Amino acid sequence: MSACLLFGNPSAQSGRAKDAIATATQLLEASGAKVTFVATEPEGRTPALVARTTKEQRPDVAIALGGDGTFNEVARGILASGVEARMGMLPMGTANDQGRSFGLVPGREHVAEHVRVILDGHVTRLDVGTIEALDDAGTVVSSASFFDSASFGFAPDILAARNRDRREVARMPLLSMLYRDQAVYVGAALDRWLGSFVEPTKFAAVVTADRFERSWLELTDLVVKATS
Repeated sequence: MSACLLFGNPSAQSGRAKDAIATATQLLEASGAKVTFVATEPEGRTPALVARTTKEQRPDVAIALGGDGTFNEVARGILASGVEARMGMLPMGTANDQGRSFGLVPGREHVAEHVRVILDGHVTRLDVGTIEALDDAGTVVSSASFFDSASFGFAPDILAARNRDRREVARMPLLSMLYRDQAVYVGAALDRWLGSFVEPTKFAAVVTADRFERSWLELTDLVVKATS
């Protein structure tokens, strides 16, 4: 590997991701790789940034350092770039289902192990799923790609609440020092659990897979898994 792009958010995890970025950069450069770090951007602008930077620099590997959301945005950007670059991951975040699906334990203390996986050239293929939202006429009004899993129901409600709480807490520096990381996730789960008694999250689904159709009523969760 001669050149790589490293994407991440230095301010993530209350600024602790900055140390992981520095460690990863040092380890990669020590192996002889040329590393260009690019900070991710908020409000959904990262995929376009990744696509543009990947087109310009055409790296051997584009690496996502962060959680499931960062992986998704970087992967979408690589696909949009049209460049046949391999993707590496340095999983961080609270849950990081994507990293765990590959047997990688997330966390700053495991950065060296994850960098070694990249340097050793361990490669696997990953399916890309597409979700399309249709209007009453059957016209696609929006679409999104997913790489690990897509959830409907209670689980995504928790994630939406967590993201909302993160934005609110970020405006209160003192509170953000206490209410962060796993605490925000637990708080969001409790909020949605209590809310489910007032407005239950239930829906019906018809799923066709492997030519078989199955129907469910009053589901609280449906997960489409792309990795094991």
